[in-house]
Amino acid sequence: MEPAPSYEDRFGAIAFQDDAFGNAASASSGAESEEQAKAIALGKCGDHCKIVYVVRNQCMAAAEGIGEFGQAGLGASTSLTRAIQRALKQCRKNGGVDCSIKHQSCSYPQRVK
Repeated sequence: MEPAPSYEDRFGAIAFQDDAFGNAASASSGAESEEQAKAIALGKCGDHCKIVYVVRNQCMAAAEGIGEFGQAGLGASTSLTRAIQRALKQCRKNGGVDCSIKHQSCSYPQRVK
C-alpha cells in the first residue's frame, strides 16, 4: 500500500503603502513560510509599506475602487473566484465605486511525497 501524500503549507502576503508620495502595493505567493511571504511583499513594495494581509494555503485578491479615500477590499478563500468576489464586495462595502481587482494569486499547499 502506498503512503498517503504529504503536503507543505504555502503562504502569501499583501503589503500596502499610502502616504503623501502616493500609494504602492505588492504581493507574494507560494512562499514556504509566513515570514518569507511578508519579506517578499515588503521588498517589492518599497519604503513605508506594511503588511495588510497574509494567507496560508488559500487564494487572495485585492480590489481598489474610486472613492474619497481610494477605497479598497481584500478577500481570501480556497477558491480564486470566491477570493475575488469577497475583495470586490468589501471594496464596495467600504464605499468604493467601480471596484476592480489589482492583485490575485493562490498559495496552495505543495505536495512533497
